[in-house]
Amino acid sequence: MDKKEFRVLIKYCFLKGKNTLEAKTWINAQFPDTIRGKSTIKDWYAKFRRGEMSTEDGELSGRPKQKDHQQRLLHSIIGPFEGRNRLKMTAFEEKESAASPRQCTVSKIHELGFELFLHPPYSPDLNLRDYSLFVDLKRMFTGNKLSSNQEVIDETEAYFEAKDKSYYKNGSL
Repeated sequence: MDKKEFRVLIKYCFLKGKNTLEAKTWINAQFPDTIRGKSTIKDWYAKFRRGEMSTEDGELSGRPKQKDHQQRLLHSIIGPFEGRNRLKMTAFEEKESAASPRQCTVSKIHELGFELFLHPPYSPDLNLRDYSLFVDLKRMFTGNKLSSNQEVIDETEAYFEAKDKSYYKNGSL
C-alpha cells in the first residue's frame, strides 16, 4: 500500500471519530502488510485538526521550486559557465537590425567586382612546412595596393620566380 492510500485510511479513521491509538489498531488489523508507527498517524491527525484535509504532500521548505522548461533549459546551457567568466546574458528581440560590418565588407567587395574566396582552415595538399612560404609572401603584399586580380597573380608569380631552386630543394623553408 502506498503513502496516499495509507493517508486516506488515516483520514477515514479521523472522520469516524477514532483516536490515534484506535486508528493504529484498526489499520494494522485490517491491513497487516502496512504496519506504520503511531507517530505518523499522530502527525496526520494534527494536520486534520488544523483543517488541512488534503492527503497530498505539500511543498517542503527544502524542496526546489518547480521551474518551467525554458528556465531549466537555459540553466543547463549556461550552468557550466557560471562563475568562470562572469558572462553577461542579454536577451535579444527578434527584429531587423543594422547590417553587420562583415556584411558591409562583403557587399563592398562584390560591388567593386572582386571575387571572394572562402578558404579552409588548412589545405590538404600542402605540407605544414609549406606554410612558411606564405609568411614571406604575406610580408611582400603588406602595404601594396593592387587594383585587379591580374596584378595579384603577376606579383605572386614574380615572388616565386625570384626564389632560387635551392630554396625549394634544400627544404630551407
